[in-house]
Amino acid sequence: MGNRVKGKKKLKSIKTKALDKNSKRRLATLGKKTQKGHEGEAIQYITRGRAVKKLGITLRDFRRLCILKGIYPREPKNKRFSKTVYHVKDITFLAHEPLLEKFRLFKAYMKKVSRHLNRRDHKEANRMYEERPLYSLEHLVRERYPRFTDSLADLDDALCLIHLFSTMRKLGTITDQRTENCLRLTREWQLYVAKSRSLRKTFVSVKGIYYQADVMGHSITWIVPHKFTQEAPREVDFRVMSTFLEFYESLLGFVLFKLYHGMGLHYPPRLDQSLEEGGAHLACIQLENLANNPAKAIEDKMDLGEESESDAGEESEEEENVSESEQQQKSKKRIETLAKQFSKIVKDEAKSNKKAKQEQSTEDSGSDDDDDDVFAADEEAKKITENSNLVTALTNLFKGLTFWLSREVPFESLEFVIRSLGGEVLSEELGGNKNDKRITHFVSDRPNLKMNNDRCEYVQPQWVYDSCNFKILLPVKRYAPGASLPPHLSPFVNNDAVGYTPEYAEEIEKLQAAAGVAPEQFVTPKLLRDITRKDDDEDAEDDDVDTNEKEEEFVNDLKEELLAGERLKQAKKKEVLKLVESVDSDDDEESEEEEEEESEEEEEKVEVKQPTKKEKKKEEKKKKELAEKKEQNKKRKGEEISKEEEPVKKVKKNKEERFILSKRFSGSRPGYVFKYGPNGLGYYIDKNAKRVVTFKAGKAVSNRAKRQAQQKEEHDMRKMMMSGKAKRLYTKMQHGINRRKENAAQLKRRRK
Repeated sequence: MGNRVKGKKKLKSIKTKALDKNSKRRLATLGKKTQKGHEGEAIQYITRGRAVKKLGITLRDFRRLCILKGIYPREPKNKRFSKTVYHVKDITFLAHEPLLEKFRLFKAYMKKVSRHLNRRDHKEANRMYEERPLYSLEHLVRERYPRFTDSLADLDDALCLIHLFSTMRKLGTITDQRTENCLRLTREWQLYVAKSRSLRKTFVSVKGIYYQADVMGHSITWIVPHKFTQEAPREVDFRVMSTFLEFYESLLGFVLFKLYHGMGLHYPPRLDQSLEEGGAHLACIQLENLANNPAKAIEDKMDLGEESESDAGEESEEEENVSESEQQQKSKKRIETLAKQFSKIVKDEAKSNKKAKQEQSTEDSGSDDDDDDVFAADEEAKKITENSNLVTALTNLFKGLTFWLSREVPFESLEFVIRSLGGEVLSEELGGNKNDKRITHFVSDRPNLKMNNDRCEYVQPQWVYDSCNFKILLPVKRYAPGASLPPHLSPFVNNDAVGYTPEYAEEIEKLQAAAGVAPEQFVTPKLLRDITRKDDDEDAEDDDVDTNEKEEEFVNDLKEELLAGERLKQAKKKEVLKLVESVDSDDDEESEEEEEEESEEEEEKVEVKQPTKKEKKKEEKKKKELAEKKEQNKKRKGEEISKEEEPVKKVKKNKEERFILSKRFSGSRPGYVFKYGPNGLGYYIDKNAKRVVTFKAGKAVSNRAKRQAQQKEEHDMRKMMMSGKAKRLYTKMQHGINRRKENAAQLKRRRK
């Protein structure tokens, strides 16, 4: 115990004073104690309910704001959160959004509209609703996509959704204005793709028609639904879909503005209402250049200024009108002089630009030759040139061809594909005529079609899609109207990666190899272009003969190219075989000489004796006699065995029927009695036993009758095994059961 006294307290050490609760030394050594929920993942994430309370908006507005800003829930590493969780930085980012104030203003404004509706003042409510505060999403597009290439990379979903809503009917949040705007955007997008010749692949499926375009180095794929009546499913929440659509509309508008201005076209283009009412799709859009006629543009602006001045003058006094008319005459003279001067300046600039271009072309002609040699030596440069040649061949695939589209054909998709590959389209919707001289291909989907026009080729719609995918003009025979079409292969599937190439794909590969993937004769066909009918019958017959001869020449050239490719392959194989044979010929000669020497030595040693005719006959007779003796012996043995087996079988049958041998009692058997009889101890047939119910095979017996027969057999077996006392008890029990059944049956009869 030491020097410590029993009643006194223990003195504290010096260390306790140094490490006090709130001392600096304690904080430095142990650190500050943190409360729960103030550090780690608990600070980084926030639940949805807390986020809604923090922003002070409804759950519906919170969802809209998250979709528009591109903020989605997070999954933390430590999955102890059972609720949906957002990052705290995202919520603070939403708190500074200017759309929050617009949502609050709109909510307060709609309360006033609902007040008028409750008072049944519908006119004032409609007027206020039309003047409701609106908001734009332009700042969000710039914020989410700072570069134009980023917006192109995220354009697939936008195009799919806008094409879907362009075919939807009016339903809830989907209004007529929304569907019209979506239809306008889809037309403008398809017109840009057709104008820039950037379509690469198409595929018709059950869901819709897939397209793929190459826009500024980005491959964009989208799906267009078939033109049927679309029914909105109840499972889909169209409020969420409409918020996505609202953002995608503004995004696509920005992208189209940039693309059209890059081509030097005015955006948005104008629509021809007369053609649109007639059913035209892309032909109703009228394109305009940005700087078409600058002198006229200035005159138009001045004319607008004059009209505004004249309208203001009508409201003023007569004296002021006279003075304004004099000023207008002076201004007109000035405008005319300005327009003339401006037109002269434009012409002078155009001439100077032409001269500068000619001088540059002469200077660069010498340097281009040197660059071409260096460019051809590089392998990557060769690949680039090959790809560019393929693209130009594909974009000019239908150049010089005019297609007539009948009514039963999908007009919008075919017009889009044909125009994007350089072709022209005619139809009744565009006010065309079937007997037009320019028509080279008649596209129809009728099995029984009268082919009156000999100048054009009759084709089903699949020919257009397949020729676009395989980059050549395919043969027309397999795509004739009424014929069984070949398989429509998907261009999005890589046969080498899958490990299977269909037969039709192999045929097309041969055609591509022979044609060099869309050569000039495929791009600009001379058979069907620039054909004009003459009035005289003789001249028309001469033209028909010429076209038939040209068609035959075209087919023969194709066959010769295919045969030439096969001949080259065979020649290469023969050269390889000759090289192999030349190497192996020396070894074969040595081996043949050795074999000949060995065969000569064996012939000397062994002398072969050939048998005579008499010896052959004797051998045949001996063989026949031996065969006859064997057959006779077999017959004799079979008769002896049958005689010995017959009585044994009869005895066995009799024994099995009348008596079963057994030294001990091994249980009762139905129809038998265990006793000692003439044959010894065993089971003998009981003559006094009742006959067992059996069923004939011919008669149809129900399952119930079979069950009853089995129950009777089991009942008889139990009785045979029972003693006398047990039998009496069993009969009493059975009597009671039968009596109860009878009583139950009587009760049922009385109730009826």
